[in-house]
Parts: sequence; structure tokens; C-alpha cells
Amino acid sequence: MNSERLPLGLLYTGGTIGMEPGERGLAITADAADFEARLRARLPSDCPAFERLDASIPLMDSSNAQPDDWRLLAQLIYQNRQHFAGFVVLTGTDTMAHTASALSFLLAGLELPVVLTGAQRPLGPARPKKPIEPTDAVSNVSSALQYCFALGDLNRPNIFLSCVFLAFDSLLLRGNCARKVDSARLRAFQSPNLPPVGQLIDGQVKLEQTLLYRDNPEFVRSLPSASLESRMAALDSAATWNQPAVASCFLLPGAAALQLDAALWPDCRALLLLSYGSGNIPSTDTAFLSHLSRLRQRGLLMLNTTQCLAGGVGGNYETGHALRELGIVSAGLMTPESAFVKLHLFARLPMLYPADSLDTDLCGEQIMPV
Repeated sequence: MNSERLPLGLLYTGGTIGMEPGERGLAITADAADFEARLRARLPSDCPAFERLDASIPLMDSSNAQPDDWRLLAQLIYQNRQHFAGFVVLTGTDTMAHTASALSFLLAGLELPVVLTGAQRPLGPARPKKPIEPTDAVSNVSSALQYCFALGDLNRPNIFLSCVFLAFDSLLLRGNCARKVDSARLRAFQSPNLPPVGQLIDGQVKLEQTLLYRDNPEFVRSLPSASLESRMAALDSAATWNQPAVASCFLLPGAAALQLDAALWPDCRALLLLSYGSGNIPSTDTAFLSHLSRLRQRGLLMLNTTQCLAGGVGGNYETGHALRELGIVSAGLMTPESAFVKLHLFARLPMLYPADSLDTDLCGEQIMPV
């Protein structure tokens, strides 16, 4: 390891990894400094050097995360980009895919790696006095540090397609392509439409460099949201950033029109439609189609994604053609988490994200070779 190299920055936000049993179940009971001490006591001695950002990050169960928490993390990383060689973010698993997707958009163009991880089992005490449940916390953090170090050490031919990654159970996934697929097993995350961009093989990092870079960097620089500086400035002044903007509708047989009525609120700005199979809807439900048409005329942003874990939205069925006729944008291979975040950005930062570029790939959320 190069002793002159900048350390990695560690941001701890809470989650299962730092919890302990309480009267009402697992809960965060200690501060960040105590957690760091317990973590360092259990990490391997040859882990890459890191320093925890001593910032006012609220510690929480990630089920309570909001868009303002994404903004805080993005701003902290941006403000400290000169002091670290990369960043590891420890957060809860329940909304980790949402956070990874959000950071991938907000930090697009950052030339440093950002790796998110957490745990399905709490870290536990530094030196347990009695046997405790095995934890994946140490291996996940150690892997994330290794991956972050390796990504920062690359002789890069181009800018990252996305600088944000998710490391879990020895795999490295593109952050905005990852999903939590298991609430109990240690391999909690998958990237259903993209192979892992990295693996640990015999303790050594192996990166799939063809999945890391964009072929045409000029394309990114031509996008309205391309300037990282302008994006951070817009976040600072976005008064409505934390207000809900995106409704979702998970279609159920025989209930689509009523579901759509129930899902929306008066100042809703966007709709994430989770349709059947390869993007199909009940095309004979005239009330449902009429409602979608009115929403489209009202200027509501809409993305159509699938309820299926993998495969994305295609265009092979007549029942999916109705959405295309209405001008509703296909999410393609985007995950629902990434599609939701993208809609929130377009709804709350319209000066940077014009509606007619909703179907444009910004940071690898749609360019996903299988």
C-alpha cells in the first residue's frame, strides 16, 4: 500500500450493522465513535486505511431514510472529495438500493469511487464475552474497503459510467442496478440485469473493467445535468427537495383504475407504474387508460417498469402498446428503485433534468449489458 496515498473516507449512517438488541427489537444504541471503535477492533489489520468523517449524520434505521438524507451524503462526499481517495458509506439494507441509486445520479461525474455496504447481522461488541450470532458486518466492510481502494487505484481509460457501487457478500454491484432480494440470507443483494462488476477471488479483487466505463465521455458532458458543481448548487437551493413527488402503482388484476385513483395526490409530480411482465397493462380497462391519458396531458412524469425481478420492460405484446401510444416512457432495464429516484430528480430539479430527457441514460441506470 502506498503510504502517501490519501485514506478512504468512511460515512456511517446507522442500519442493522450498528444495532444492538433492545426491548422492542434491534435498535441503534451507540454513537458513531463507539461504532467505529468496535469496527476497527474486528477488521483485519491489512485493511486499507480509512478515516471516519466526523459529521452530523443522523443515525437511523434506513426504513426512515428520506431524500434529504441522500442530499446530505452527496454534499458531504462532494465537500470532502479533495481529502480522500474514495468513500465507503455504511447504511441500512432496506433502502440501500435507493440510496445507491440517488448518489449515482447526484454524484455523476465524480472521479472517485463511492461504495455502499451494510450488514444483515449486527456487528456486535468489539470483544464479546460470550458467543454471539455470526455477523457479515466485518466481511462486508472489509470487502467494501478493498473494492474502494482497488477502484481508486485503477489507471482509468475513461470516467466511471457510475462512480457509485454496492458491495455485499463479496460481490461488487453497480449501485443503480442493485436490488435487495432477500430479507434474511447474507447474499441480500443482486443485480438482476447486469453481472457483478467485481468479485473477491481468493481474497483478491477482480474487476470487470468493461462494465466500469462509458465509451463516449463527451456524451455525459453534453447533458444538462452534467456539471457536478451546478448539481450541488441546485441541491442547496432546492426548497422542495424533501417533499414527496413520486407516486407508485403496483398493478393488481381487476383493480388498476381504482389503484391509480388511490395512489395520486393533488400536487403529485410523477408516477412510477409497476406493470405486468415485460411492461403490460390491462389494455381493455378504458377507465384506467383514460386516467393515464389525463395524467399525461397534465404533464405528469411517468415511467413504466416491471413487477418482475429481471428482464425489464420490452415491447412484444399488444397490452404494452397502449402505454407507448400514450407517450409513457419505458424504464427498460432500470430497477424500480433507480426509476423512482430518477423521477424524483426530474420532478424536483427540472432546471437540470428536462422532461424530454427522461429516457436518456445518465449514469448507467439504463445501459446494462446482460
